[in-house]
Amino acid sequence: MSKGNENQNRRQYTIGILIGNATSPHTMDMMKGIYHAAKELNVNVLYFMGMHSRYFYAHLLGDDAENDYDYQFNTVYDYALLGKVDALIISYGSICIFWGDLDKQAFLDRFSGIPRVLLEDREETEDPSYIISDNYGGMYDCIEHLIVGHGYRKILYLSGPKDNRDSLERYQAYLDIMKKYGLPISDDMVEFGDYSEYIKRQAEHLLDLNPDAEALVCANDQMAAGVYEVCGSRGIRVGKDLAVTGYDNYEITKSMDPPLTTVTQNAYDMGYMALQNAMELCTGGKKYGVLLPGNLVRRSSCGCKSETSSGMLLTQKLTQDNAETYALALTEKIVSEIIMTDSNEQIRVHIRETIYAYVETIIKASMSDDRINFDKQHIQNLLRSLFKGEYGKYISANALTRCLSDLFEAIIQISQSPGLHTFFMSLLKESQIYVQAHVLREGKLAMDEFKYDLWFMPLIVRDMINDSTDLKTMFYDVLVKLRAIKTTKAYIYLLEQPVEHIPQDEWKCPDKMYLAGYFEGENVVAYRENERPCVNRENGFMSMVQAQGNSCMFCYNIFAAKRHYGILIGETKPEDMSLMYCASMQIGAALRYVEISQMQRKTQNKLERSLQEIEDKNEVLNFLSEYDELTGCLNRRGFVERAITMNKVHSGETAVLFFGDLDHLKEINDSFGHVEGDYAIIAIGNLLEKAYEGESIVGRIGGDEFVMMFIGKEPDTAERVMQGITEQYRILNESSDKPYYIEASIGYKEFICKPDFILKEVLNQADETLYEAKKLRRSTIKK
Repeated sequence: MSKGNENQNRRQYTIGILIGNATSPHTMDMMKGIYHAAKELNVNVLYFMGMHSRYFYAHLLGDDAENDYDYQFNTVYDYALLGKVDALIISYGSICIFWGDLDKQAFLDRFSGIPRVLLEDREETEDPSYIISDNYGGMYDCIEHLIVGHGYRKILYLSGPKDNRDSLERYQAYLDIMKKYGLPISDDMVEFGDYSEYIKRQAEHLLDLNPDAEALVCANDQMAAGVYEVCGSRGIRVGKDLAVTGYDNYEITKSMDPPLTTVTQNAYDMGYMALQNAMELCTGGKKYGVLLPGNLVRRSSCGCKSETSSGMLLTQKLTQDNAETYALALTEKIVSEIIMTDSNEQIRVHIRETIYAYVETIIKASMSDDRINFDKQHIQNLLRSLFKGEYGKYISANALTRCLSDLFEAIIQISQSPGLHTFFMSLLKESQIYVQAHVLREGKLAMDEFKYDLWFMPLIVRDMINDSTDLKTMFYDVLVKLRAIKTTKAYIYLLEQPVEHIPQDEWKCPDKMYLAGYFEGENVVAYRENERPCVNRENGFMSMVQAQGNSCMFCYNIFAAKRHYGILIGETKPEDMSLMYCASMQIGAALRYVEISQMQRKTQNKLERSLQEIEDKNEVLNFLSEYDELTGCLNRRGFVERAITMNKVHSGETAVLFFGDLDHLKEINDSFGHVEGDYAIIAIGNLLEKAYEGESIVGRIGGDEFVMMFIGKEPDTAERVMQGITEQYRILNESSDKPYYIEASIGYKEFICKPDFILKEVLNQADETLYEAKKLRRSTIKK
């Protein structure tokens, strides 16, 4: 049975990867190794990504940069407990860099019961499973080379973090080798960095205090790149004025100027082996630890002549007998210099065969006197084949340019053929032009792609804000956008409620989360809040994946400042994972806006309800302050305010003011009681309210005193209203079974509404006519 069929028939496992410092080249190579191993072994992989950015911000904004929320990234690792993973690969060496007070055993105990492989660290147990570089041996060899090979005595050291095993082992090698050769070490000769290139302060401090330094050893290549920058700004020539070395041998070291002397730590192989080891644990295999050797790579940054093809392999004149041997040797040397560590065997074979054909053609040309019939197009075709399709991504073009120069120089040196130098220099120039043209094309494509991504990413937060009132539509639109950023699957999981997480609080992994939406291929699904599927420790994240085949997915926190909302899980390639990170930050910012908007709407609704309640209560208070409680008519205050308003509104028109007095109220109270007196008062009020069909106001301004004001449209309006009131008395008293009459004496005054209207004066004038009307009332109200 073939390996492919075995993979198809075997149970598909899910491996969780806990990783920090995810933006470093070393970590990137490690992730690529895991990624390619997972593809070959048909394994699901969930990367839980620590995308820390503190040192980057500190480099840009200084050490006092505020709003450092890097601690939020540390919460992502606990989500592995919801992944229902079969095994874990824990890159503890990359995690502890950004977690200063982390207790290693306590951290590992969180995942007890899950088989695990440690990367870049060891467990102090009887049967640990780990993969680590021989940091001590590699650094020891590097510094011994500086001492013995070059005779350097004043050697400075730029260490990595104090709480990282790799860093401590390399630092110990520095201390031991310096002691072995009796070389002094002072506190001024050592600084501690963070494994990033942002070590300008530390490098400058070392150089300021040690102007006579001969070498500066860096604990990794990234910090060495930072030292190059500092040296350049000071006019210090690396490799001549100051030797500089690194550790890791990541791809760019070959193209640095000068190429960096370093120690090989093949992170790609470490990742690949870690996944293989984790798979063995899943199937009940034996635990084992691996110590990978660290091999010194001598280049010109330490003062050596760079280990290229030049002058090291071609020591005899080329002949037909040794041509093939030289071609093979040169090919292997060039391939080792130009090929990326994350290339697979198929890619390596193609590059090796193409380089061999190129070298063989050049060697044959050097042994031929026929320059005229040399097929230059064949050389161009070989270079074109070298960079064809995906192959070019795995070649260091700068290293290839340098290797071609070394190759031609070496052949010219041992060749006696006349005119070869001019011919080869022309051929070299054409080859290098082709390679650099490829670099420029790829650079332009990369820049265009970067601009596209840069312009595209803000659309996520923009559209989320636009759709913030409809969460289902909002997440649907987000998932559609994610399809455009080199993502083949994506899932948005939210906490039941957002969590306020501050550094002082211990983070507790939730027991469950809810799927807000996902996309797989062309299928995009978003859920309403009450319809979201739940994922917990029993079913795990992968239970929501519908697509077939293995998945390599990256998990990112969704947060904004202190507010934690959930995680974004997406399938992409390691080299494109930064786009997913940017998307997660955009989603976090948008969710914070949505949350604030919802809070604002709730506050607004609450405020509107409160205002309505206040208005209702004010209306009640106004009624109580303006209306007579017994009759429902206006009281004195209410009548005065409305009378003034009526006068303003009807300025220039004729108005009438009635002033009435309930007849014999005291007699009713004394003879029949106050209840009957109140009844009589209410009856008069109701009668006056209905006395005029047009606009009028009626008020009770005293115990038995009433006033009414209306606009008299006709000259006889007042008299007709008076007659109507008298008729209503008659009807009321005839139909009433009360033992008393209900009547009122009324006087009135007509006047013109005008700005200098004085109500009191009009009331006094109406009171005079009331006085005359009282003379005509009954002597008693008893029937």
